[in-house]
Amino acid sequence: MRNESVHLLVLMAGLVSMAPLPYTAPEGDLNLDGEVSVTDVQCTVLLFGALAEIAGMEGDQCTGTVDCQGGFWDRYCRQGFTADHVCLPSCLGPTVVLGPDPNSICLDPAAETSECKGLTRKKSADMNCDGEIGNVDLNIMVSVVMLKSGGPNTSDVDSDGRLNFCDDDSDGDGDPDIGDCHPLDPGLFHGQIELCNGLDDDCNGEVDEHPELLCGDDNTCTTHACDPVSGCETTMLPDCCGNGIQEAGEQCDDGNQVGDDQCESDCTNPPGSCYDDWKVGTLCNGTDLGGGCTSAETGFHWKGMYDGYACWWATKNQAWMTTLLNPYHLANFFGLDPDTGQISWCHSFWYDPNPPMGGCHEFCDIDEYGMWGWCVGAPFASGGWICFEGSGKSPCN
Repeated sequence: MRNESVHLLVLMAGLVSMAPLPYTAPEGDLNLDGEVSVTDVQCTVLLFGALAEIAGMEGDQCTGTVDCQGGFWDRYCRQGFTADHVCLPSCLGPTVVLGPDPNSICLDPAAETSECKGLTRKKSADMNCDGEIGNVDLNIMVSVVMLKSGGPNTSDVDSDGRLNFCDDDSDGDGDPDIGDCHPLDPGLFHGQIELCNGLDDDCNGEVDEHPELLCGDDNTCTTHACDPVSGCETTMLPDCCGNGIQEAGEQCDDGNQVGDDQCESDCTNPPGSCYDDWKVGTLCNGTDLGGGCTSAETGFHWKGMYDGYACWWATKNQAWMTTLLNPYHLANFFGLDPDTGQISWCHSFWYDPNPPMGGCHEFCDIDEYGMWGWCVGAPFASGGWICFEGSGKSPCN
């Protein structure tokens, strides 16, 4: 073990000393020179080797420094982990403890003194407070020297100055280390919300349990699975309103089952979302034409898009067109500009409009009647075309 320690010393020679002032507990200032440097890293290596040589021995191994002479480095006789006296490197300060101190002076968890930070002894060589001196302590010592202690993935995760595992709650998540399944991850603790991520977020011993709850939603068109690497995976079912695919019998499908948005919950178009959904009455005009037609039909009936205009056919009779049902309100309902209105009278529903056909004039004003008068001919000829410039929307499917 001594030879291995010498080799480690050679490797440590390349480490540039940062010499920061002690700011953690334990501090890492093994030689008590008031700073933490590469010298303390080297002292940790020597201490590691010395303890390996006496491993398993019981009782005092020395009574004085004279018993510790010889070897590759200076040693002196002092107390080790227990009350037994052993030969340890002279770089180790006489008041630096090796591990748990049975006569600890750190009794107040809220106090900080020159010797203690809470319950943690500052002058200790056991950098992770596990009762051993080994490679872990060496790695922590290097991180302290390199000023890389404090924050995620460091030797002081919660940045409270007490090194990991010398703190009852190393990651500061409120879940004590003794029961925390991930004591160095502040995002994983008892009571945490379980996520689909391949981790035991809530420390209940299970990983990504109940994927239908982790990844599910209120959409009955979806099934869900949890992949620990890629996360939640959603599959849309076919022939289902809300799967994002417009299928037979649907006017729209926006991938959810929420109404009052771009598509109603039953996959019909909401009012005003496309041109052909504002229809009132039936296609008959003042006369009983059979087939359920009423004798007082009113409203605008969608015809189609013509040269960029959205066009409707409407009855042309003063008794049936009012200030609340005139071309102005038709344009306003669909968010169109009434000033672009084109009207042509006395056309049958069966003929196609041909905008531009003439201005809407006062018939498209908010307080005016829409259309009035009679046209000569059959009832379906007693009507006309109302067209508005139609950018921004499209016909319903």
